[in-house]
Amino acid sequence: MNRKLSSTLACGLAGLVLSAAVGCAAADEPAAKTPTDTSAETDASAETVTEPATNSNLCLADLGAMQPVCPTAASPTAPSAKCCQAFVKFQNDACSCSPLVRSVMGVGAQGQDQLDTLVNGLNAFCPALKVPVPTPDCAAAVTASGVNSGAAKTYNGGSCAQSDAKIDALRFKSAAGFAAWFDKFGGAAKGCVNYDALLAEFAVVLDPDSADGKTPYVAVPYGIGRYKTMKNMVEYLAIILPDINRNAWHLTVASDQTADSMLHFAPDGSSVITGSRLSVRSLDCLTTADGYYEMVFGFAGCNTTIRSIDIPLVSQAPSQLGKATAVPEMVSSFYHFGTLSSTVGIADICAYHEQFCTGPNKQFDGYDKCVAFMKELPKISPSCESSGKILGGNSLLCRFKHHFMIPFEPKAHCFHIGPGHKDMDDKVKCIDDECADPQVLGGPMKALTLVPSGEAAKCMATADAVVMPAGGPALTPWPSANICK
Repeated sequence: MNRKLSSTLACGLAGLVLSAAVGCAAADEPAAKTPTDTSAETDASAETVTEPATNSNLCLADLGAMQPVCPTAASPTAPSAKCCQAFVKFQNDACSCSPLVRSVMGVGAQGQDQLDTLVNGLNAFCPALKVPVPTPDCAAAVTASGVNSGAAKTYNGGSCAQSDAKIDALRFKSAAGFAAWFDKFGGAAKGCVNYDALLAEFAVVLDPDSADGKTPYVAVPYGIGRYKTMKNMVEYLAIILPDINRNAWHLTVASDQTADSMLHFAPDGSSVITGSRLSVRSLDCLTTADGYYEMVFGFAGCNTTIRSIDIPLVSQAPSQLGKATAVPEMVSSFYHFGTLSSTVGIADICAYHEQFCTGPNKQFDGYDKCVAFMKELPKISPSCESSGKILGGNSLLCRFKHHFMIPFEPKAHCFHIGPGHKDMDDKVKCIDDECADPQVLGGPMKALTLVPSGEAAKCMATADAVVMPAGGPALTPWPSANICK
């Protein structure tokens, strides 16, 4: 995700004109389910509608309803009566009082508060169109339309110092800050990645690590893993940064977010769900895994920083409940390039080993020994295949996953691509015990496409011809260091 995505999710407004307020959550959505292992493919069942603690979802829907009838950034005309009628509902739902709405709308180029500009402008225009606009009571616990305003303090058993609506706003800010992380460090390769800067950005939006085990984590299905602690999360998530994967792939945001942009708040305040259409650009010659993705941000107690991030296989948002995400397409692409490409497959793993795994971190006696070992491995561990945890276990694909993390900490990750030695934490990775770990999520094998398309095969062959010329592997030009010092 990037800044374009976070602004789309914000359903933002610019001055008197609405920007892309699309795909916002429906007003009467039920609570989101807690993400679970979706290895078993089941149909989503209907859920009971529950009254939300705040009007956050309703206000996002009100903004979405204003978009087709009010002036837009592309057509900045005077508001119509229909626009004013939609604004009446916005006011009856006390949305101009919402800290969340104020947060997602932000400030304009000149530093003006966008929500105040909108409200003041429509309050001036609408009476001339014979549409009287109410002024909401921002201190009231219930809006004029009869829904909760969020002014009360009910989250975490009523123990929080801030109102529910204020907590929604701050939790949105954390989720948007996480999205901004990809914008700041992703995109085109910049030469290197500053590890300390990555950690500093995460420290603003994530819960701190805790000695009692209640540390932040990110969980991704298909055996990609469950990474606990801020440090491990950074090292895993950095796989998508082109400076770490040598421009093997990077995420881009689809230009059309009309059907797929989504933002939803759980009624009890425990989670914020974001959704958007993304694609993966691979080797600068192929766009793959183009589709809908979600992130479920979990929060603990009264905290407004993120405790957990789950990437589901099916939508957890009530407005799109059961809708398949594009995670299987992403994993399929990862499989193709990890097991079939010379550019970012075995040659890449062993080149990383030769560059970064030296001295006591060395796992193989030279490049050729490394290649020979990798060629003997199964692409997918038979022990993990039945549960769909294909990026785990004693396999080539697991080592492919871990090799991108080597530059961050060779004394840990060099051991994870090796023959099974313990790392500095006395742990062994890429072994079949991972297949039985209940915290490692699987996925449905039949949703994967393990045979690459003709276009993907052509892309890999083109890239391999450049990086792997006849006569042997090209270990140069190789980055002298992926991590800025």
